[in-house]
Amino acid sequence: MSTTTPRDANGAKLCAWCGSEIKQSGVGRSRDYCRRSCRQRAYEARRQREAIVSAVASAVARRDTSRDESQKPADPSRDETPPQVKAPAPPKPRRRWTWSGLGMQPEPLWEDDGPDSQTP
Repeated sequence: MSTTTPRDANGAKLCAWCGSEIKQSGVGRSRDYCRRSCRQRAYEARRQREAIVSAVASAVARRDTSRDESQKPADPSRDETPPQVKAPAPPKPRRRWTWSGLGMQPEPLWEDDGPDSQTP
């Protein structure tokens, strides 16, 4: 935000975004914007200005650090390909347990659920 606050001829504070007069309440901090939309637009303008400055600075830095065509690379025999990484082995399949593997037979839940029951 700017350090100077815009004011009209009478000394009343003006909106920092649109320039209209701000109605101040008698309590609390003085307002810088007349509406929330003006405050939001000023925030968006600041963010856009910061992004532009950052983009220009990085473009200038890239241009300044770019390789000069007349210079040789530092190590021409160096292989710059990334090393091959082996994929991890798939997990081993889990063994399923059975009642017979435990040497037991399950107890029937119903009378007709036993091993000698017949299915129709």
